Amino acid sequence: MLDKRGQGVGTELLTRVIEALSQNPKIRNIFLDVAKDNKVAIEFYKKLGFEKAGELKNIFTKDGVLMDIETYSLLK
Repeated sequence: MLDKRGQGVGTELLTRVIEALSQNPKIRNIFLDVAKDNKVAIEFYKKLGFEKAGELKNIFTKDGVLMDIETYSLLK
């Protein structure tokens, strides 16, 4: 699989999703969860305006190791 990072595809896609959700007056907040150790994704979400809203410990396993997740929020 070819690495598509740095080409703006993710930014374009998530920006369009945010714009579409923003059209709905009932949606006031967009949430997402990300593995705490996924620093690249966290910086990507922060670049788009998401802010950390919480953290869950030992919520899933990856290669047999318990992992934490962080929840991020974007107020609309």
